[in-house]
Amino acid sequence: MDETLEKLNQQFLRQITHWQEQTHQIQQDLLSMYEQKQAALVRRDFVLVESLLSQEQDLLQRYSQAHQQRETLLSYLMRLDPQVTILTSWLNSLPISEVITTIKQGLTQIATGNQRLQQRCWAMWIVANRNAQCFGEMVELITYAGKRAPTYDEVISSRVSGSSFLDASA
Repeated sequence: MDETLEKLNQQFLRQITHWQEQTHQIQQDLLSMYEQKQAALVRRDFVLVESLLSQEQDLLQRYSQAHQQRETLLSYLMRLDPQVTILTSWLNSLPISEVITTIKQGLTQIATGNQRLQQRCWAMWIVANRNAQCFGEMVELITYAGKRAPTYDEVISSRVSGSSFLDASA
C-alpha cells in the first residue's frame, strides 16, 4: 500500500511541476504582452493594440485552462485526503525533500505572478475606463455645443457643471 501511495504522490508531484512550468510561462507571456499593450497605448498605436487582442484572448484562455487543471489536481488530492484544501497543505503532509521545497517556491512564484497580473489588469482597466469617460464627455461637449447639458434641477448653479473636462472647455 505504501509503495502505491508513494507512486501516486510522485505522479502528483510531476503533474504539479508540469502545471507550475506552464502557468509560470503563461504569466510571463501575459505580463510581456501587457507591457507591449501599455507601450502601444502610450504611443497611440491602436493598430498594435488591436493586433495584441487575439494574443491576449489566447493567453487568457490558456491561463484559465491552467487554473482548471490546478482545480482538477486539487480535487483528486482532496479525494485521497479530505484534509487537503490547497496544494501547499498536501505538500506539507509529505516528507521534506528538495523537490517539495522547489515546488513550494514555485507556488509562491505563481502567487506573486497572479498579484502582478491583477495589478497590471487593474491599471489597464483604469486607463480604459478613464478613456471611455473622456470620450463620453467629448461626445457630450459636441452634442450640446459646449453648453451644459440640460438637467432636471429647477435652479442651475453656475458653479456646478458636468465635469472637469467640460469646465476646461468653457
